This record gives sequence, C-alpha cells and structure tokens, in this order.
Amino acid sequence: MRDGSVEVDTGRGSLIFTTASYLPRIHPGLSAYPYFPAPWIAALRVAVEQPDATAYFLEQSAVPFRRTGTDSLIVSPTEANGVILEFTAG
Repeated sequence: MRDGSVEVDTGRGSLIFTTASYLPRIHPGLSAYPYFPAPWIAALRVAVEQPDATAYFLEQSAVPFRRTGTDSLIVSPTEANGVILEFTAG
C-alpha cells in the first residue's frame, strides 16, 4: 500500500484499489469521481495495441472519453459503471 492505494499488476494492465481521498491524485482532472463504501475498484487500466482504433471504437459507440498524453484514453466513471476506465498503449 502506498499513501492510500494499492496497485495490482495483472500482466497487461493493473487494478488500483484506493481510498476516496487518494483517488484525485491518481486521476486528476476528472469532473466526477466514484464513491462507494471501501473497498472498491476505482480504476481499471487496459493495455490496447492500437489506442487510435480504441478511440475510434469509443467515438462510434458514442462513449465520451478524454485523451491524456498520446497513448492513453480515459472513460469517466459516470460512463463506465462507477470505474475510471483507462486504455493505454501496450
């Protein structure tokens, strides 16, 4: 555990378990954060081979997302059943 969160590497992504107060440090800039009684899965990072193809799929599916850097896409918890869903190149 580090300062209110635990990250579990799944091999191609990671699961982050966190406290509500630590979540904005992991994912700054979101307009809404999930809040559930602890413990909960706050974020799911998924490695994708083609971030641009993933962005295209999300756009075609009318799923709002934002880019962070060149190889990362974030779907907010309001669009992903309460979980911050991050797609990263990998």
